[in-house]
Amino acid sequence: CTTDSVAVSNLVLDGNDQVGLGLLDFVPMDSCDYSGTVWPGDANDDGEADIADLLSIGVAFGAQGATRPNATQFWAAQTGIPWGLTFADGTDYVHADCNGSGQVNLDDTLAILANFGQTHPKTSNIPINGNAGLCIEYPPSAMPGDTFMVNLYFGQGVTPPADAYGFAITLSYDRSIIDSARISTDLSNTFMTTQGNDIIDLEVSEDKFHWAISRTNHNDTTFFGRIGGVEMIMIDDLARSIPINITVDDVVVVDSTGTRIAVNLENCGSTPQARFGISTYPNPGSEQVTIMWEDMEPEMVELYDLSGQLKQSWETPANRQVECDTRNYPPGIYLVRVRVPNGTITRKITISR
Repeated sequence: CTTDSVAVSNLVLDGNDQVGLGLLDFVPMDSCDYSGTVWPGDANDDGEADIADLLSIGVAFGAQGATRPNATQFWAAQTGIPWGLTFADGTDYVHADCNGSGQVNLDDTLAILANFGQTHPKTSNIPINGNAGLCIEYPPSAMPGDTFMVNLYFGQGVTPPADAYGFAITLSYDRSIIDSARISTDLSNTFMTTQGNDIIDLEVSEDKFHWAISRTNHNDTTFFGRIGGVEMIMIDDLARSIPINITVDDVVVVDSTGTRIAVNLENCGSTPQARFGISTYPNPGSEQVTIMWEDMEPEMVELYDLSGQLKQSWETPANRQVECDTRNYPPGIYLVRVRVPNGTITRKITISR
């Protein structure tokens, strides 16, 4: 679209209703540019505020430009001055400045949370280049109250490792057997950082679980090994061991320019069994309870009361059992937590007199 400066000047009237003030200079535009229309939370300007928008914040992290006048986090088109810095698809960094402060930083993630799932009629064609292989690993079944880990790995299958920058995933799970209020994430042993202060992550737990992780140092890293894990807890009042089914609904990987990398879902190979042979005897107990296990190597065994207070702990027990002295504990329900490399198993014990 263009602007006709003569036509516009003829429409501007002075105080005496005379056309053509003769003091205004209109510069014609050769094309329409909507890059200055910002929807708070849609950092990649693809038409939706979702978990992948964190990756654009990570790519543009620390960049500065013009502030957005009268900026709010309300889901509405807001005018922003383009910064002249762009992602690989040409989208201006002004979209990653979700709060309009003039700098891309962690505060911009708040608009993603405030407007999560909102859409607007605007799409962009984000380029895709290369391939990465993702596999997820989790137990096939678990007992009531068990804690298990959904581990996420790259480069474990046939697809060669790729150099990339950020990762976002959406997982579906059965809310009737998994406690949606107690899902957490784990970045231990992640390949995303060696310092711990050069990554950001964001999680949203609604009907599905959404998680994104991005570097902030503007350098790609090799996506090989464990990127992280999602810890889930089975609901306590289930009657028996229940099969687990976790599915990947969406996954996005980008490099440091914002270019997307195609992702292949692959098989991790062997999958650990969640239902370990853990038993407690006697249960209910009075003065002493024995905690026993098979086919596992616990890193820690802990006993908690229902308020969360740690009562006893045993680090890397050598034998396949520990003796828990309960003589000084008031009657009630206690939780035994056995920490293993791929998760935590929880069992209830009852102390009675």
